[in-house]
Amino acid sequence: MAAIDLLKRALPGHDMKLPILFGPFRGGSFHSNPRSSLRKVFGLYEYEHAAWLRAVLPNTDLIIDIGANDGYFTFGAARAIARYRQPRAIAFEPDERHIERLRQARMEAGYDADTIQLRPFFVGLGLKQRVIALDWLPEADSDLRALIKIDVDGGEMRVLGGAKKWINQRHHFMIEVHRTEYFQQIIALFAERGITLERVDQKALPLLGREQRHPDHGWLVTPATSR
Repeated sequence: MAAIDLLKRALPGHDMKLPILFGPFRGGSFHSNPRSSLRKVFGLYEYEHAAWLRAVLPNTDLIIDIGANDGYFTFGAARAIARYRQPRAIAFEPDERHIERLRQARMEAGYDADTIQLRPFFVGLGLKQRVIALDWLPEADSDLRALIKIDVDGGEMRVLGGAKKWINQRHHFMIEVHRTEYFQQIIALFAERGITLERVDQKALPLLGREQRHPDHGWLVTPATSR
């Protein structure tokens, strides 16, 4: 059995407050099962974005996390922004189990409901129950500089279809792309607004290897210097 597997077996098997020890989110915390979160604790989860996040977060006023899951991105990014200004975040997560994790993490981190807003909705277009478009948010018409993270398991185009007000040079996007054909569609959508996206693919880490995700998945991000 590999050393990493032995370490996981020695850890508690239930959700708990976990620190983020290294990386751009260092000093943050989230609420999750430590056996499945070691990369996050050590700041190695999606480490391909570390340099980009270090460049973008100092100039970010608002985090919009679509598909917040356990809150690693929401609370890690909020902690990074807090080094420069009062953080604000809006976390969208339709799964009630994850919402409970997010509430627990918010309480443990000492944030109030205005600083970290938790919204149990899907994000996209249409008037269906529990679906909201980003363009409906009052912040869409503000001067805030947002970092918008999208991880919705194939619903990327629906999210972006309702986010036209946000696709401009003021905001940064980090989009996990789950379907190969979406890469060119999303690139074309942003190009219409004069924005060139950069593709980021997963890289294997020494000893740890690749994260468990489909090899065709990747990310599209706005240039860190686009503002």
